[in-house]
Amino acid sequence: MYGIKIKTIGEIAFESRIKLSAGYRCDIPVDQLGIPYLPLAEILRDSALCEAVPGIRVGFARPDGYLGIIREAEQLVRRIPNGAEEIRAHYTNDRFFKDRGIRIRSLKSGQTFYAPLHCREKDLKTAEELIRGITRIGISGEEITGEVTCSLCDMEKEYGREQASSKLLSYRSLRYSLLLLTPTCFYAPFEDEEKTLKYVPGADLRKALLGYMTDDILAKSLPEMRFSNAYISRHGKRLLPVPLCASVVKLDKEQLRYRLAPGKDPDRVEQDLQMKGAFSEGFEGHFMQYTTPEAERITSRSGMLYDALSQGQTFAGKIYGTDAQIRSLAEWIRRNPRINIGDLTGEGFGEVYISVSGMDEDAISTEHLASCFDVCCLSHTLLLNEEGMPGCRAEDLLDELEYRAGLAGRLEIAGKYTEVYTDYSARCGLEKDGPVTRKLKMGSVLRVRTKDGRGADISPILHTFIGEDTADGYGEIMAYPARDRYYRITHEEIPCKYETDIPIAVRDLHIGARMVHDVLTAILKSRVRGLAITDLGEYSGSGNIGDYTPAELLSVLGGIYDPNLDVKVMEEWYREYLKEDEEYAWNKS
Repeated sequence: MYGIKIKTIGEIAFESRIKLSAGYRCDIPVDQLGIPYLPLAEILRDSALCEAVPGIRVGFARPDGYLGIIREAEQLVRRIPNGAEEIRAHYTNDRFFKDRGIRIRSLKSGQTFYAPLHCREKDLKTAEELIRGITRIGISGEEITGEVTCSLCDMEKEYGREQASSKLLSYRSLRYSLLLLTPTCFYAPFEDEEKTLKYVPGADLRKALLGYMTDDILAKSLPEMRFSNAYISRHGKRLLPVPLCASVVKLDKEQLRYRLAPGKDPDRVEQDLQMKGAFSEGFEGHFMQYTTPEAERITSRSGMLYDALSQGQTFAGKIYGTDAQIRSLAEWIRRNPRINIGDLTGEGFGEVYISVSGMDEDAISTEHLASCFDVCCLSHTLLLNEEGMPGCRAEDLLDELEYRAGLAGRLEIAGKYTEVYTDYSARCGLEKDGPVTRKLKMGSVLRVRTKDGRGADISPILHTFIGEDTADGYGEIMAYPARDRYYRITHEEIPCKYETDIPIAVRDLHIGARMVHDVLTAILKSRVRGLAITDLGEYSGSGNIGDYTPAELLSVLGGIYDPNLDVKVMEEWYREYLKEDEEYAWNKS
């Protein structure tokens, strides 16, 4: 993956046309953690680079070591009051011009930023020449020069990340993670367009990858591969859709129960949970956790408000294919980890960091017997009946299960909770006024048992895809051995932000750790200075202001922010600040 390497020689700031903080004449944009970025796509939109290199894509420029920085920054924001503002202050300068009553905040000089760049190989030389010609970014004036040096770089070599695969194994699928670096939205056509889907559709990921794989042989094999939907993850594990039959427990509004009967809460069907082991024997004391993906409101360039998945969340899914396809795709993802996906990508939204979290080898199927089991649709499922028309009845799903498991005539429905989803998706080439596709809705559940009560081998349907359009992520199902009981789900948990199940280079970790140290040191110095200012009046006229230092109080401050810092260092700060503030007060008088 190629990128633009930017080194700030002078300070950088932008006019208010770029979305910035209120109260500042000029500012530098930051994310929710207080980390600054440079919106190069907007800055270069009318430049010679975009005119000379058709189809070029440039992402946000972020600080060197960004993955390590966000890992540490997220913890710092939770730990320190106004942590995001403290992180912002680490990267920026803040000025107030009293004579004109204006404030300007700018990016400090001496920093390095990287932005991903995608273009055709034959255009790289032209792009490199034009990129080297970029010497200023943002405004010039108000003591800000905007001076930079820019160069084209191979980001793979810069970061040195590796993701090895074994030559001895034959892979059938890869597990991927998507870390949202910006708000990201996915809208279903002709539905409530103010609300984003709470997952990443497999078809959208395939479409995004195809858009980046210019002149690549791998792009020709993508239509043959199967992309599952990516659902929100916790600790690297994909959480699955809550079955439609989950309803609120009357004794506790924050808990759900799983039952094949009416009474569900329609507002809770889009939540996700970890269903692993939930239907095993000895299950009575087992509790599950569910998580609702976090959404926020964003403003488009036209001023319209949209619903979007909040940045910082991680979604996980799978891609299935042949061994050669999986290896090639894993290598491509390793070289091109930053892409844009979803709606509003033209405005900079939908930037994600995609990584391969693992690859699964071909496994030998083993017999799994069950006389009663539940089948849950993990995605919308398109089934065709004998007439070739979409089948949305529970019986249509049962016929498909019998066919897949080789159990024709042996199964019957013991309970069902299914709904119909009307799909107007443009991926199917359909229009609102024309015919639509009716599918079994995500979360639909079917309880099945054998007619003779004997165990049947359900290994072929424990996890598989059935029906039509499976390459686009439709028709993913899971089967679970079940018992005729109520299944309870625990309290809702908030989504994990900036999870670290993505590969992070050692240099990124060092940069992140250094950022935390510098931020905490700056905070600690400001607290010591505040203490010195408070104590200054007590030293007035005492002769030697260094006769006394509040060592115990300084030790407490150090324990809060940096327990490893020697108190003697803080005592020196304290004396220096006393002298500086005394001289300032004297000169002012």
